[in-house]
Amino acid sequence: MRKLNLDILKNGLPGFSKTVGSFLAEAALVCLELNKHSTGVSLEISGDFEETFHVSWTGTITSSVKEGWKDVKEATEYGASALAILLIKELTPFQYFERMNQDEIGDYLIKTSKEAKDFSFIEISGIWKKSPKNSVNNRIRLKMKQIQKKATYKLELFTIVIEFSEPEGKIIRNEFG
Repeated sequence: MRKLNLDILKNGLPGFSKTVGSFLAEAALVCLELNKHSTGVSLEISGDFEETFHVSWTGTITSSVKEGWKDVKEATEYGASALAILLIKELTPFQYFERMNQDEIGDYLIKTSKEAKDFSFIEISGIWKKSPKNSVNNRIRLKMKQIQKKATYKLELFTIVIEFSEPEGKIIRNEFG
C-alpha cells in the first residue's frame, strides 16, 4: 500500500510556499479528523488510477483550528486540493503546481518542473459526505461538463474528486478541445 503524508505540504512545493502548503494540509486534517479518521486512514482511489493510499499526518486539530475552519465547505475544497496535489505528485511525473484564476480552466496548472514547456491541468472538487445526489461519480460528470464548456483549445486535464467521510477519490484524465 502506498503512502501520502500531508506534512510534506508544510515544506511547500515547487509553485507554492510553505504557508500555502500548511494551509492546504490543515484543511485536509480538519476534514479527515472531523470525519472521525486518524493518521494512517486508507484512501481508495478509482478511475484512471486504481490505488489505495495510507494518509498520514502529525498533530491534531485544536479548538482554535476548528474555529478557523467553521466553514466546512471551504475546508472541504482546500482539503481536497491538498490530497489531489499529493496524489498527482505520487502518480504522475508532475511536480510543479501553479494556482490558476477561478475563471480559467482547472484549479492548477501542472508541469514536471517550472521550466518545462509541456503542461496539464487539474480540476479538483471535494465532498464532505457523499449522498445519492452528491456522489464522487456525479461530481466527476459535473466537473467534466463544466470543463467541456470552457475548453477552447486542446488540453489535457485531470479531474479529481475527493470524498472525506469514507474517504475515497477518483481521478479521470481527459483531453478536451
